[in-house]
Amino acid sequence: MPIQFGKLRNLQKLNDFVVGKNSGSGVNLLKELQDLHGTLTISRLENVGDVKDVSEAELKNKKFISCLILKFSCCLALDDSKRKREILGELKPHANLKSLSIHGYQGTSFPDWVGDQLYCNLVMVLLYKCDNCFLLPSFGQLPSLKCLWISNFPGVEIIGPEFYYSSDIIGSSTKPFRSLEILHLSDMPNLRKWLFIEDEVEDGVFPCLRELTLTLCPKLRVSLPNFLPSLRKLCIEKCHSLEPLVPRAQQMDVAFPSLEILDISLSGGQVYLLKGGLPSSLKEIRIETCYNLEALDEEAFQNLTSLEKLFIYGCDKVRCLPSLLPTSLSHLSIEECLLLRPRVRRETGEDWPIIHNIPNFDRDEAMMCRWAIHKMWPMQEE
Repeated sequence: MPIQFGKLRNLQKLNDFVVGKNSGSGVNLLKELQDLHGTLTISRLENVGDVKDVSEAELKNKKFISCLILKFSCCLALDDSKRKREILGELKPHANLKSLSIHGYQGTSFPDWVGDQLYCNLVMVLLYKCDNCFLLPSFGQLPSLKCLWISNFPGVEIIGPEFYYSSDIIGSSTKPFRSLEILHLSDMPNLRKWLFIEDEVEDGVFPCLRELTLTLCPKLRVSLPNFLPSLRKLCIEKCHSLEPLVPRAQQMDVAFPSLEILDISLSGGQVYLLKGGLPSSLKEIRIETCYNLEALDEEAFQNLTSLEKLFIYGCDKVRCLPSLLPTSLSHLSIEECLLLRPRVRRETGEDWPIIHNIPNFDRDEAMMCRWAIHKMWPMQEE
């Protein structure tokens, strides 16, 4: 940024501050801009030459910034990790902050302010592509945190107690993640263990969690918490080593009493996820490209009295449908399922008597017809 930029003392809106490589174009130009409002993005933080320049920016005094986005643009050597931690440490924002995003940070751990309960207004946190980091911040004590998105952390192998409590308050009676509603963990190729500290917290962790997404965690071997009372949507994708959803599947009604949407995809080893019972609250089930799934367990489907939508895609080993599908089912979609295809043919298929009363039924033939019509009349609206 140009040197004269720092003289715009009355500036209230700044979408993206790009840190330059040249002297006089650093983060310290932000020092005089005390009236900045709304969202502030600081990009190319890898260009910071002197950590002192960052401290001079005085982000901690900019009380009108509600959303802070910090971006490092290139992968840096592991031996530069300490310096990157010092830079991020000096970017500590004001306690009024509501949303925080950190992209491309290459430190091995985060400074203490990230996750500090001082940020009582922080509602959303997004951490992306932090290649060298092996320890997640202690987000559990942020009282207002509702959405936590963590993606592309190849260095993290274990999510332990530090995720719920900082080292100075471990054992606190305050329930961790007491406001969290959405949790997304993705692209963590070496994550193998996730501890839930349920025995230490009355009524379990994540009491308000509504959506949980686990994507691209191929080594993760864990059962989910025994009690997620508010969970409505569960998505699992490419988590080949995941253990049964709960240790005793017959208790899923107790474990997930509010679960309405279950989405499992690209999971080679999760045959058992659909065995032994599913919560009766389920309204929608999506099963996509589960290569080893051979059958939809009769017991798992017999009590799904609220099920409205069932999607099965790319499950070539599934031999047949359950003999009894719930009468509440109004939409069934079966696509690219080699063994199921002949069984669900209209009138002649062996499973046709099971599904003929379902109002909306999509299968490969119907999809092919729609595709052919679109190819003949590409401009025609459906």
